Amino acid sequence: GLEWVSKQLAGLELDSKPAPSELPGKGELVCASWDGEWYRAKVLGRTKADDGTPLARLHFIDYGNADLATLDSMRPMDAALSSMEPLAKECRLACLKCPDAEHDFGADAAGFFRELVWGKELVAKVEYREGKTQFVTLFDGSGSAGLSANSAMLREGLARVNTRQRDSRLSELVTKLQADEE
Repeated sequence: GLEWVSKQLAGLELDSKPAPSELPGKGELVCASWDGEWYRAKVLGRTKADDGTPLARLHFIDYGNADLATLDSMRPMDAALSSMEPLAKECRLACLKCPDAEHDFGADAAGFFRELVWGKELVAKVEYREGKTQFVTLFDGSGSAGLSANSAMLREGLARVNTRQRDSRLSELVTKLQADEE
């Protein structure tokens, strides 16, 4: 899907099209330029820069990252592109509680997780779903039989096992993760 989306965006010649005259509303899909390339994005809200310039808070729906954008870096979304499902899916580490960024050790946990996964090929095993969120165990995709990212976070002391998981299908996973936590 990503290759198709990229080709469609490139074929639209968005650099030559006019920017919208006003910021799109919350929930609208747009094409947004980031680092010289065009991507699909959803407007999360509006804000202003320190100098008063209006900005849109965007979620890039095919990659999962977020950023702020000015009017001149956005274009209306093509109908064919807006009908395709987002390619990025929200995932969380299965059976774990990790500290939020603003809590003690939150920055440490985020930094360690980034070291574990950033720029690496990974395999995600979906353990369960809650709504649209998938809860996964992450493994190195190189084929090595190393620890999962879930286990590594526990062994480093930067996450805790979510003991509120009562699904009997997860009891084996929870038991293994509790051993890693100890």
